[in-house]
Amino acid sequence: MKNILILFGVFLLSISTFSQVEYVSTGGAGAYSLSHPSNISSLTNGLSFTFKANHVNPGASSLTVNGYSASIKKGVGTDLDPNDILAGQVVTVVYDGANFQMTTPIGNVAGGGSMTLIEDADGDTEINVEVSPDQDIIHFFLGDNAGYPGGEYFRMVGPRLDVLGSGNSVFIGEGAGSNDNLASNGNVFIGTNSGAANFDGQNNVAVGINTMQAHTSGYNNTAIGSVALYSTTTGTHNTALGSDALYLNTTGTGNLAVGYQALGYNTSASGNVAVGQFALRTNDAGNFGTAIGYNSMQYAFNGTASFTNQNVAVGYMALRGSVNPASNSGNGNTSVGFQTMMNNTIGGQNVALGSSSLFTNNSGSYNVALGVNTQYNNTSGSSNVAIGYNALYSNSLGNSNVAVGQEALLNSTGNSNNAFGYRALQNTTVGVFNSAFGYETLRYNTTSHRNTGFGSGALINSTGANNTGLGADAGVTLTSGDNNTFLGKGADAGSSNLSNATAVGANAVVAQSNSLVLGGTGANAVNVGIGTTVPAYALDVNGNTRVGYLGNSSVITIYPSDFLSEEGGATDYLVMQTNNTGSVFAVNSRGGSSALLAIVRIPVGYKATEVEVWGNSPLTGVPFEVYEVSLIDGSFGANLSGGSGVNTGAYALDTAVGYNPDYYMIIKIEAGGDYLTGAKVSISPL
Repeated sequence: MKNILILFGVFLLSISTFSQVEYVSTGGAGAYSLSHPSNISSLTNGLSFTFKANHVNPGASSLTVNGYSASIKKGVGTDLDPNDILAGQVVTVVYDGANFQMTTPIGNVAGGGSMTLIEDADGDTEINVEVSPDQDIIHFFLGDNAGYPGGEYFRMVGPRLDVLGSGNSVFIGEGAGSNDNLASNGNVFIGTNSGAANFDGQNNVAVGINTMQAHTSGYNNTAIGSVALYSTTTGTHNTALGSDALYLNTTGTGNLAVGYQALGYNTSASGNVAVGQFALRTNDAGNFGTAIGYNSMQYAFNGTASFTNQNVAVGYMALRGSVNPASNSGNGNTSVGFQTMMNNTIGGQNVALGSSSLFTNNSGSYNVALGVNTQYNNTSGSSNVAIGYNALYSNSLGNSNVAVGQEALLNSTGNSNNAFGYRALQNTTVGVFNSAFGYETLRYNTTSHRNTGFGSGALINSTGANNTGLGADAGVTLTSGDNNTFLGKGADAGSSNLSNATAVGANAVVAQSNSLVLGGTGANAVNVGIGTTVPAYALDVNGNTRVGYLGNSSVITIYPSDFLSEEGGATDYLVMQTNNTGSVFAVNSRGGSSALLAIVRIPVGYKATEVEVWGNSPLTGVPFEVYEVSLIDGSFGANLSGGSGVNTGAYALDTAVGYNPDYYMIIKIEAGGDYLTGAKVSISPL
């Protein structure tokens, strides 16, 4: 291969000289003489002459030009052999300072004097432009088989340069592929020492200085960039694009590294994807990680024991980690966006999507943060869900919170809160078990707990605990009270610090603690119906009514003084019913005829056990005595009127005439001039 470049240059120079006028030599017996029109005063180094030989040389030969002579040599200083110059052959020689060096092929005469072959002195380096007639291909032969098919390594065909005899491999650069066994490996190594150690590795592509330098037998690798995949030995199916990409990889397989030092420290890990400068830079043995973006997962855990890296980081510095890679063992995280989870160390199974979401997270796990700055200051809080700009922004330690909406739970460090809506529970700090649904619901709640707000602005100002506001602007006046309930649009408190108060209905207002209000007032007043769809009164009940029960008392009392007063005209009635073993009271405030007429319905399965009437003085025929009453055959009635039909003594009413078959006790008392105050009926189970 020595002097191949010089010969190639001479070859090109010779082609250009053939266009000159040919001068026919004279002389004989190998002493060629040439008269040249140039004014030659001496032979100088590099001087070239072309002539057509007039005879065949018998052996060693010479050339005299205008009286100056020198021997003709072939190769480097070798005398000609017989027939190296044929009659009619166009010969070109170059003076080298001592001899004429023959540059045209020996013994070769081409039509028109064209040169077709350049060959070195020992015949193991050759450039041939006419292996077969009119082929128009330049062949380069090297080695002992020069001039034969086995010795051809390059071929120029039109604009194409074919590389032959290398096992379908291409090596360009000093030392590139220098140890390849040339056994159909199909490698491409371009650059100084690129693939220098490769022996039988196949289908590898390495472009750049020292790329895949240590590679020996791996296959299907691609390395582009200075020292990319430098240390790989038997690794397979790796792609490294960028200087130092996968630099230390030795046996790892199936990795993709794009960018300066991407996966630079990876040695044996496989299946990783790193795109961007320093992406997954310190990863050593973690498998199947994905990092896309400048510095993404830059300080990945560098433990040497193989493990499955289930992290995905996409974005500038996403999941960058602590500068101490050994601390960054968190796994199963998905981080997408600018600086998402940038400082995470041991936190795992988190999802962060949005610029700077979970930015400060260190050890928190099972969090979901979707949106810019969501859970920005979270450090160790776990199992939180934040969706929306700045949602759960200040939370650091709180767990099990859900915040959906811009600045929802913005300042919270509490636990188990739910906030859905713009600025819902925005100012809650250490509050727990609060739920807010709607625009600015429970916005100014700070430290209290177990509040529920549903509707725009519901309980917006409340700092109390255990309050419930359902409806737009429900409970907006309340600030510090506890245990209140507001149901309906605008249902509210009459003052800011009520407790145990309930307002039900649109614009209903309760103004005192321990109270319940149904409906509003004025234009907001409502009728309440039970068993009817069209209530006509403030309280309209269609059906039987059971009212009240006082603890374990044996007496149930009704004070109907507002509607039992006898004002004359038709008789006023009071209808009462009870299902308890106790008593029913009927009370009147006036005396006179028909002062009290009460109809007491006795429930099925019960009996009247006692009837008592009283007034301001003894009533005619009705002394203050206790009468025992029993239901007979499912019906009983008693008429207490002026003593008629009333017998004194135990069970005196048993024989009274029945008035109503439907278990009613009818009490009619005409007190005359006495003042009747009331009556009582007690019942008990049969």
